[in-house]
Amino acid sequence: MTGNRAVAMLVASVCLSAAGQTYLKLGLNRLSPDDKAVLTSFIKEAALTWQIWLGLLLFVGSVGIWMLVLASNELSWGYPILGLSYVLVALSGWLVFGEQISAQRAVGIALVIIGAVVVGRS
Repeated sequence: MTGNRAVAMLVASVCLSAAGQTYLKLGLNRLSPDDKAVLTSFIKEAALTWQIWLGLLLFVGSVGIWMLVLASNELSWGYPILGLSYVLVALSGWLVFGEQISAQRAVGIALVIIGAVVVGRS
């Protein structure tokens, strides 16, 4: 698999990974401070939270697609493009959780995008 199909699959993997991170955070936000303070309670409550399960499932899908891409493409080509998940996670943090994106973070995000574009075209 090469060309446009590989890029489309990488984009799907990136989106699933970012969605997985977002759902994990949503699920973890549901846990009480007491649940987060004790490992056994944390594991039990996390295991009962559907958002965490959905986040993990999305990760599994992301990894499955990544493995398909990796099976027939160069690691040094595909892996930098996976860095776009950082961009989507930052946007998700801003849109879903109201997190701030500082100027310095915005520059870093722009550099990740530029790097992914340069590597993707190589």
